[in-house]
Formats: sequence, C-alpha cells, structure tokens
Amino acid sequence: MHSSSIIIALFIACTLTCMQGFALPTTPDASELVPETSEHIHTPELAFDQLFNDLRAAIPNCHDGKQDRHCESQKATASNIENIANTISLLTADPAEHSQAAQASTTSDAASKLTSLLKKYLDDLVKHNQHDQSHITYKFGLLKNQVSADKTRGEADVLKAKKEWCEKDRDLIKAKRKMKDVYKYLVAIHKRFGEHAKIIGPVRPPENGLPLPDSDIEAVQEEISALIARKPIYEKRARAYQDNRATYTLAKEAHAGARVAWAAELESEVTTVRGNCTSSTREYEDAVREVKRNVRTRHKSYISVSKLKCFVKHLGEPDAGARCASRKHSASSWKEHRDINYPAWPRCDKKPALAAEFGPRGWKPTAATCSDLESEESESTTPSTFWGEDGCTTEDQWGTKKDHGAKCLAADSDTAAVRCCSENGDKCYSKGAGQCFGKAKTFAEASSICKSNGHRLCTRTELSSQMCCRTGCMYDHERTWTSTGCTSGA
Repeated sequence: MHSSSIIIALFIACTLTCMQGFALPTTPDASELVPETSEHIHTPELAFDQLFNDLRAAIPNCHDGKQDRHCESQKATASNIENIANTISLLTADPAEHSQAAQASTTSDAASKLTSLLKKYLDDLVKHNQHDQSHITYKFGLLKNQVSADKTRGEADVLKAKKEWCEKDRDLIKAKRKMKDVYKYLVAIHKRFGEHAKIIGPVRPPENGLPLPDSDIEAVQEEISALIARKPIYEKRARAYQDNRATYTLAKEAHAGARVAWAAELESEVTTVRGNCTSSTREYEDAVREVKRNVRTRHKSYISVSKLKCFVKHLGEPDAGARCASRKHSASSWKEHRDINYPAWPRCDKKPALAAEFGPRGWKPTAATCSDLESEESESTTPSTFWGEDGCTTEDQWGTKKDHGAKCLAADSDTAAVRCCSENGDKCYSKGAGQCFGKAKTFAEASSICKSNGHRLCTRTELSSQMCCRTGCMYDHERTWTSTGCTSGA
C-alpha cells in the first residue's frame, strides 16, 4: 500500500512536469497572416509626396473655360498621377491594415501596374512636349506674320501719304501754270493799253487855237475805240487772274498740308511699327520662357519617375528607399524626349532704318519720285500665281500622314482646298455654317469664300505653323490655297 502511493505520486509529478513544456493554442493576430515576402516596406528616405508634386507640376494648366483635345489630355495625365499615388500608397501601407489575401494581391500586381502607369505618364509628357513644340512654332509664325503685316501696312500708309502729296503737288503745278498763262494774257492786254495811251496821250490842242488836223483826230478816235473794245477783255482776264490766283493759293495750302501729313504719317508709322515689333518680341520671349519652364519641370518629373521605377525594381528590399533616393538620375537618358526647337526671332528694325525704308525723311514730290511710286504700284499688283501648301504636315501624330508639299499654283487655272484665317490671325477655319469650304476651288473662288464668311485666305507662314490642323473636312490631307504670291515654276 505504501509503495503504490509512492508510484501514483511520481506519475502525477511527471505528468505536471511534461505539461509545463506545452502552451495552449491562441488566436493568431493579423501580422501572423502576412507571409515573409509581404512584410512592411520602410522607405523613409524616399519622399513620395514630393515626387508626386513633381509629377503634378509637369502638367500644364488648362486655360479658364477652354476645352480642347490637349486640355482633355492634361486631365487624363492628372488622373494617371492619382493612380500612381494610390498604387504607391498600397505598396507602402502597414500590412496590419490589410488581410493576407489583399496584401498578397498588392505585392503581386502593384509592381506591373505601377510600371505601366509610369510608362503612360512618360508617354503623356512626350505628348505635352510635342504640344509645346507646336505651340512655340505657331506662336513664332503668328507673331512674325503680325510684325510683317504691320510693317507692310505701315509702309502702305506712308506710301498713300506720299501719293496724296504727289497729287497735291500736281494740282499746285497745274494751278500755277494756269495762273501764269492768264497773267501773260493780262500783261499783253495791259501792254496794248499802254500803246493806246502813247498815241492818245501826246495829242493836245495847239497853242495857237487852230483846230487839230483831221488825221490826228481820226487816229485818236481809232485808239479810243480800240481801248474801249479791249476794256471788257481786260476786265475778264483780270477776274480770271484773280480766280486763278485764289486757286493757286488754295493749292499751295493743300500742298503744305499734304507735306505736313506725310511727315506726321511717317513718324507715326515708324513709331507704331517699331513699338508693335518690340511688343511681339516680348510676347515671343515670354512664350519661350514659359515653354522652357515646362521643359525644366518635365525633366524634374522624369527624374522623379526614374526614382519610382527604381523603387519598383527593388521592391521588397529593405534599403529600396535609401538606394533609390541616393542614386543620381539624369534627364539626358530620356530617349523619347526631344529638345524644343526655338525659332530665332529676328531683330526689330530701329526707327532710323524704318524711316529710311518708308521715307526717307528728306523725300519730296518731283516728276521722278512720283513716277517711281507709280512704277512700284504697278509692280505690286496682284500676282497671277500663289503658293499652295499642305493643309497639315503633322497629321501622323494622330492618323495617316499624306503630305502634298508646297507648289506654286496658277490663280486662274489650278484648284486647291480652301481654308480661311481670321482677320487677326488667331484662328483657322475649314467650314462655315456647317458646310465645308471646298477642296477644288480656284484662287478667286477661295478668296471669295473666305471673304463671304468674314475671313481671309491664310498666309503661307500661318498655314505652315500647323494652326489649321484638325479644323475639319479632312483638309489635313489636301493642298490648300494661301494668299502668298510666288513665281511661276517655283
């Protein structure tokens, strides 16, 4: 009995000792559900918020109230950035906030998704860069055309003032010549009066009181009769002389007024043309600075994308953030990016040069100088041939490219498509009132169509600036009339 108790006590003690090596099962926490490959990614060295801000800064802002194809592209890029941010947020979230299935899905899909989003973002940047290239090219062409048109207008206004001065000069010469002719006749009659007086004057009654000889009396009577007969003619010539003298005085005043008007017009146009060119220069320089800022911002955003791509490549590595943040990235490795070509803006003519070209200041109306004006006018008559330009040369960016190139077209026999520009050169149109302007029209028909719609034919510079692209009627693939004359056979 005693030995049995001892055995039972030993068995109980052994059982308790063995149980101390085991723990009761407990409910696992969420962190234990995450596999080792999905542990939380610590990236304190990589400032994601700043990277996202860099991406957003590279998107040009849409102008207030403006809705166009490029504006829609900007909105799409902005939406893409938010998708990138959300994907990064999922990758860097605390694993305890997600179930095992969600975390596994994030780690397996997010890398490929983020790579695709980053590629799309870079593609969008390339498109924005192309848009800036088109914008600066269009801006250059538009402003240069405005400067050229303004200079042509100023020169034409000064030429008009010259012609008016020539006209007044001809009137003055004509009035002076007529006044001289009338004066010559008046002097001749006055001379005849003198001759009559010489005959009449010396005849005096003789001192001896005898009567005058009949011959003397008859001679005096004849001279007196002739004098009386010429008196109305003299008076008429005298009145004509006074009238012509008054006409000459008015012509002289008009001539002086035309001279003052020409000088004032010359100074005004020289100042206006110079001022407008200077303003256009500043506007173009502002546009260039804006585009350059956009390019710098895109370069910065590309570096941010490079860091994010680096992060995706080393995803799961403990030092991914530090490695990608410290690595040096350069925009020069961006193969798809093309540098913007900024057309060189010509220097504005200075006032003395403009005055010499429009005037010169010492110009005066003479038979030779006025004849030269008429020769210039005959040479500047409407040409018989005009440039036909391809309606758009960049359509391969959104469709099939079909470039006809430039050709010198005969105004009366050749036909081409019709595209019109607004009077201020801001817009291009291919149709009006819902109807296409036509693609087989003569120059006269094209000019008439544009005029009837309140527009004008575009210049060659305007059409070459691509401002007419995608304005409708499939004219991007047609040769189009311009208002720029050319030499036959060019």
